[in-house]
Amino acid sequence: MNGMVSYIKNKKADWSSCFLLCGVFAFLLGIAGCATTTAPTQPDVVVKNETGAPPRRPRPNTAEPTILKQAVPSIVEEIEEALAQKHPKEEISIAVLEIVSSWGELSAWIRDELETDFSNGGVLKVVDKKMADKVRGELTEQNSGFVSIEDAQRMGKETGAQYIVAGDLVQEAVNFRLRISLTEIESNTREMTPTRYVIEGDPEIQPYLEKEKQQKELAKQRQAEEQERIRRAEDERRKEADRLEKERKEEAERQAEREKEEREREHARVAWKRKWLYFGLRGGASYRYYKMSEDDFDPDLTEAESGFPYEIAAHVALQFSPLLALQVEGIYTYDTVEYSGIDGPFSGSPASKNFTASFDSSSVMIPVLLKIQGRPDIFKISIFAGGYYVYRRGQMEYNLAGDKTEYDYEVPFGFVAGMDFGFKVGPGVLFFDGRFAIDCGKTSIQDTAGKSLAVYDRMMGSFTVGYELGLFEKSDWRDYEGD
Repeated sequence: MNGMVSYIKNKKADWSSCFLLCGVFAFLLGIAGCATTTAPTQPDVVVKNETGAPPRRPRPNTAEPTILKQAVPSIVEEIEEALAQKHPKEEISIAVLEIVSSWGELSAWIRDELETDFSNGGVLKVVDKKMADKVRGELTEQNSGFVSIEDAQRMGKETGAQYIVAGDLVQEAVNFRLRISLTEIESNTREMTPTRYVIEGDPEIQPYLEKEKQQKELAKQRQAEEQERIRRAEDERRKEADRLEKERKEEAERQAEREKEEREREHARVAWKRKWLYFGLRGGASYRYYKMSEDDFDPDLTEAESGFPYEIAAHVALQFSPLLALQVEGIYTYDTVEYSGIDGPFSGSPASKNFTASFDSSSVMIPVLLKIQGRPDIFKISIFAGGYYVYRRGQMEYNLAGDKTEYDYEVPFGFVAGMDFGFKVGPGVLFFDGRFAIDCGKTSIQDTAGKSLAVYDRMMGSFTVGYELGLFEKSDWRDYEGD
């Protein structure tokens, strides 16, 4: 026993070394064992297991922005994995529809990338591209990129696809969002909607952004050019409209001027018919017939000689209506009555053979006439009648063989009638007046003894030419033409 103990004590140092070596060896074996149980790095090519499904891989961080070249394969892998797990032993067909974005060419590129990645993955069967393009062109996709159930069923029926893929690419505040939907046609169920965020400066998107920017600038330039063209066209249209308006106004002014001139001519043509007060002058000769009174003169005396003394007259006519007027005249006359005989001029005077004597007097006849008249076109015709009063100018002069004696005398009232005819000349009317007048009694004188002696009876016929001018227009006769 003691020998055993001594042997053990002698070998103590050797056992410690042995235990130390065993511990190191066990540690190294543990590290090697851990190394053999660690999962290997994922290969770039997906390899199917015995069930036909790829091994489960770690999900990428979908919230972290990436580039489009990585986002598309990542979504494809996520969809392949989900369908492989759901249908481990089936061949699944899939059709890629439209990817909606603001850039048509970029949408087509993403769609082609999806089809290519699905085809290269070997997990899913992608329907014939030509057939998909044909059906895609006939379908009506929504603006969001998600297809209606009716369109999805039609797509599956015509292409034989079990699933369809559609989506959109939207620019957000900082990055881009790529969202792809997977829809099962038979159950009308949207299976999943994987989403990735793409960095703003993505090399695939940037050319389209630059192109879009150039297109916007070009569109802006074209819009500016179009606006400038429209503005110039509007300016030209406005100038043309202003020119036409100016011509229209000038023509309207000319037309108004022509109408005014026409109205003035028409007014001047008929204005002379529309006056309510007329003034006229006339002059000419009148034939005077005198018959010596047999009451106070010897009946054997010869008839008094008659002649053509002058006559000057003025008149004022007050037009009551277009057809009726009251006319007042002033006619200056000079009467010379010559007679001869074989006896004295008065009863009881000394006899005298072959004597010649005359009575000379001047007076103003004042006729008051009522006129009925018409004014057809440029003519005037009227008939008139009335009475007159004779205003004596001085005394009547009796002349016998150079011996002159003046007497007071009286001329009775008289009656006058006649007519005139005229036509418009200038603003008034040139007219011809013909009339007959007769005293209603005998012209008489008073001798030195105050005795009234009847001298003669008088009748007159005159023909004068005159001009009449209207002074004031009567407004309520403006429509009167005088026809």
